[in-house]
Amino acid sequence: MTSYDVIEYWNKRDNPNSKNPNERNTLKHISFVKENIHLNDKILDYGPGVGRILPAYSENNMVTGYDVSSKYKEIGRASCRDR
Repeated sequence: MTSYDVIEYWNKRDNPNSKNPNERNTLKHISFVKENIHLNDKILDYGPGVGRILPAYSENNMVTGYDVSSKYKEIGRASCRDR
């Protein structure tokens, strides 16, 4: 049985996902999230990665993101500041 350190894996993986929200699957995910959240909802985004789903959230939502990768934490913070 092969085992690996999940946190190490995500910290070393380069460019696993595109930040481009126009990819077909990402647009489906954004649509699903938008349909299932409401203004002023509090949201826990576990594993937000590069922030592809951020366009689904309203500025009125309180979003808390948690990602095990320190690399993607910084990218996510920058994505939030860009909004």
